[in-house]
Amino acid sequence: MVVPMMAGGTIACVLVVLAEITASADPLAPPALTPPITAADPMAARLTVGARSAARNGDCTTLEVLRRRVRKLDRAYHDRVFAADPLLARCKPGVRIDGRGREVPAIVVPPPRLKPTGELGVGGGMWQARELGASFYAPGGPSLAVGVFVTPALAISLRVAGTSHLEDGFVYLGLAGAAAQYWLSDRAWLGGGFGVGFAAGCGRGVCGGDVGYGAGARVGYALRSRPSNGPNISFEMTAAVLDAPLQTYSLLVGYQTF
Repeated sequence: MVVPMMAGGTIACVLVVLAEITASADPLAPPALTPPITAADPMAARLTVGARSAARNGDCTTLEVLRRRVRKLDRAYHDRVFAADPLLARCKPGVRIDGRGREVPAIVVPPPRLKPTGELGVGGGMWQARELGASFYAPGGPSLAVGVFVTPALAISLRVAGTSHLEDGFVYLGLAGAAAQYWLSDRAWLGGGFGVGFAAGCGRGVCGGDVGYGAGARVGYALRSRPSNGPNISFEMTAAVLDAPLQTYSLLVGYQTF
């Protein structure tokens, strides 16, 4: 009875050892070369490690870029190590290789989608020309903007803002150009922009205008939380340099879409 028991114990030990060897083997390990090959340029070895990472993630475009770089740095290392690596040969676009050597769909992070936004505002305002010692109360706006959210909190737009003057005709003094709107919360926001300062209008059968440069700043509060379309209130100041510096101040009731 001793011999069969010893034989059974030996077989069990062999099976355990084989199981441990199988479990410890890395199916994605690079092939063992005899004798070992060392890259003449250490960068070739580092790029090969990067290529293996790209292959694991299904990024075959990056792998091919690294392949050309390794071949240029060390042709012998490329031919005997890079080209002989089965993991690199298995690369498939969009297919990731997990730790057990199985092919699974790669995790693709879609690029952020730009969300459009639009604004319209009207209200009351004032012109001021300090050098001329003059100021006028006037309707605020209309202000218009069309843009996109480039981040969840930041919108970039093309915007026209200013005030109107209706005495003896119609004159609009304002700013047209690039503008940014930054949301501090789902309701409160700050804005600013720069561009072309202008005055344009018609009265008594004559139309004309003037252009220069200008900038503007504003602060606002939405009556409905984003991303719901809804009304808002804001205070805005624009400054335009024409023949003389002019400023406008407006308190607006507006509407913004998301």
